[in-house]
Amino acid sequence: MTRTKRYDWVDLMRGIMMFLVVLYHSEVYYGSGHSWSWIFEPFFLSGFFFISGYLFTRDITKVDFMSKLKQVFRAIIVPYFIFVIVMAFPKIILGHSNAQQILIDIVMLRASWFVIAIAVMQLLYAAIL
Repeated sequence: MTRTKRYDWVDLMRGIMMFLVVLYHSEVYYGSGHSWSWIFEPFFLSGFFFISGYLFTRDITKVDFMSKLKQVFRAIIVPYFIFVIVMAFPKIILGHSNAQQILIDIVMLRASWFVIAIAVMQLLYAAIL
């Protein structure tokens, strides 16, 4: 496996987007709903999609659907399941959510829908190329 060059600005954008996601989703706990986070709401999700598209491939003529499928499975789908399952335990233990509903959301890929949306968009893009 070859090591790819890292882009500092991409890492910075990812950090900013992650911070905005956490801030947006935590405002309901320390504020009165989404009282001011609507200001940056359109930017963090579109920022993630932009970065995903920017990092899609170096050369569009060498896009192979099967290799992209394996990459999406390894880099997006597997971490999705690990993350949402780990995050489900505190919700169930603290009684914030119904275990059956959480399981349904995980299996139906709704627990963290934007991650699955990125995976689907990458696969559609690879299929079109």
